[in-house]
Amino acid sequence: MRDVLLVSYHFPPHGGKAVQRASKLAKYLPEFGWRPVVFALPEKQRKVPMDPTLLDELPGGLEVHRPSYFDYRRVLPGEIRKLLPRQFPDRYRPWSEKSAPKLASLVRSSEIQAMVTTSPTHSTQLLGLRVKRATGIPWAADFRDPWSSDLRFGDRPGEEVMRSLETDVLEEADAVVGVFPRILRDFEDRAEPERLYLIENGYDEDDFEAVDWGAPPLEQDVLTLGHNGTVSDNRDPAPVLNALRRLLASESIEPGSIRAVFTTAPAGRKRFAGFEDLLEAGMLEVRGYRPHSPSIAELARLDVSLLLLTQGEAIYPAKLFEYMRLGNPILSVSKPGDDLHELIASHDVGMVVDRSDEPAIAEALLELLESKSSGNLPHLRPDLEGIRRFSRRDIARRYAELLDSISSG
Repeated sequence: MRDVLLVSYHFPPHGGKAVQRASKLAKYLPEFGWRPVVFALPEKQRKVPMDPTLLDELPGGLEVHRPSYFDYRRVLPGEIRKLLPRQFPDRYRPWSEKSAPKLASLVRSSEIQAMVTTSPTHSTQLLGLRVKRATGIPWAADFRDPWSSDLRFGDRPGEEVMRSLETDVLEEADAVVGVFPRILRDFEDRAEPERLYLIENGYDEDDFEAVDWGAPPLEQDVLTLGHNGTVSDNRDPAPVLNALRRLLASESIEPGSIRAVFTTAPAGRKRFAGFEDLLEAGMLEVRGYRPHSPSIAELARLDVSLLLLTQGEAIYPAKLFEYMRLGNPILSVSKPGDDLHELIASHDVGMVVDRSDEPAIAEALLELLESKSSGNLPHLRPDLEGIRRFSRRDIARRYAELLDSISSG
């Protein structure tokens, strides 16, 4: 058994989507000969969802380092924060700079043979770069999102700085991992093909233990759509909710015949302001944050898994693979013709509708309602053989092979 340093800004008991990549690697890598040593942010953080249940699935005796860190900017009044210089690539850069000597010291004083840094936050990659330069440790830079090509950064002051920092990481990492093809396409001009690896996000079979696979849908006479996770500019519920309004206004459906259920953290609730009419009509339900496994079990009782990608393109939202494992039809409100569309179509797990075409979204909802009414809507019928490569265990196996490769020299 060899040791691998796993650097992630968030880690259980922090909850939410940001912890899944690191926590699942920590869980399964030991099966393939690599024992993780985790380096993460201190547990107590403002505005970070907590899910202590995630601790239960981590290996016993897991070594976790959480050096103290205080971000003075967070306690300053907003008016003063606006006057401070912008941090590149993000506001977590001071954490990266302060942590680098501690992390390098940990590498030198231990038997750690490889390092994985997973982002966002992209300051995690700068931390990896500093430790790589200080120690020479074999390093895999793992990207769960684009960096300089992110829509939030383009055409803004500092874009060139972002790309320069990103290029430094790409040139010095021994391996560059992307969770969907577009990330790697962004990097092709700055990293050799043999250093680029596609290792997607995925699903963990253990997260589905609470699912009652023999249970019928929760509602027999109502089409229910479920969305688990963040709502934001990139994952905006408005196109779907406006399509529901369109159907009501045209009297194409009865009030309450379709209900969209969103399970999301409190910060996302503002996205539903202005849709009180749908709430009153029983066509919209907003639930608070749930621990990961129970939220999947609740989603399983609904009819359709709703996937939102209302900005950007060619992105694989992490929840996609859990939706595929559930086996309910997926309604993806995104951009037709991109990598996401191709993946959904190739596995025949649902339909993709143009996020900018509300009439088309309304038509898709009608089609799903008709399938439900006629008894032709599949429920909990996953293609286990077809999606097995997306299991978190198989992803850890592929990651272990990568670590074997970069540490063998």
